[in-house]
Amino acid sequence: MTHTREISSVQQQLDFPRARYMVPRGPSLLERLGFRKPDREAHLARHYTQEDLEARGWDEELIAVVLGEPDSWDYPDGTPESSTQLYLISRAAKSERRDPRVMTRVHAVMLRDHREHIAALQQREAATAQILDGELEVEEMHRDELEQHAWGHFLDEWDERVGTEEPRASEAALMLASVHWLRFACTPYPAATQEIGEPLDEAARRRLNNICLKAIAASYPHLQDTVKAMLRG
Repeated sequence: MTHTREISSVQQQLDFPRARYMVPRGPSLLERLGFRKPDREAHLARHYTQEDLEARGWDEELIAVVLGEPDSWDYPDGTPESSTQLYLISRAAKSERRDPRVMTRVHAVMLRDHREHIAALQQREAATAQILDGELEVEEMHRDELEQHAWGHFLDEWDERVGTEEPRASEAALMLASVHWLRFACTPYPAATQEIGEPLDEAARRRLNNICLKAIAASYPHLQDTVKAMLRG
């Protein structure tokens, strides 16, 4: 036993962190001369990627003709295979203001995005009104069909987010999955709570959620206890 303890003591000494005995490293020569390591996030914030430009209305030909060679490159994985072309935002913005070919494309995308934004706002307002007016009706279906839809959707979400062994389909789990599926597939709740512009107030979200849950409980008596537990939580 004594021999074993001695070996252990020696091993601990050998494994003792070397940093304690090392002389603190001072600034490098480049650092003393005033050079600093570039801030990657700040650098990226000053540039568009090709995907960014295409989302604004540019296409590959327009990028090549108007902007030409990229202003910089990014290597997310530190390898040539992961290289990303970067174009200065200031240079692209100048072309978007002055070059008719670019202006036409960018303005068309801005107009489309604006119309989609207005349509989404109107959809959210209509869905909210439908919930608050007290005329919410939840589609009724046979329990077996409901649980099949709900559990299949739950397993799809589980695979994407967790990726571990699938959970067991207990009665409690099936009822909870059924309530969640009904709320998102058979009520206006998703449309009423979608994030558009300013985030939805949490109190308003909770109110909409509670109304939808009560409507589900009214249409599906076997889910009433599950809904009550969710309302309490």
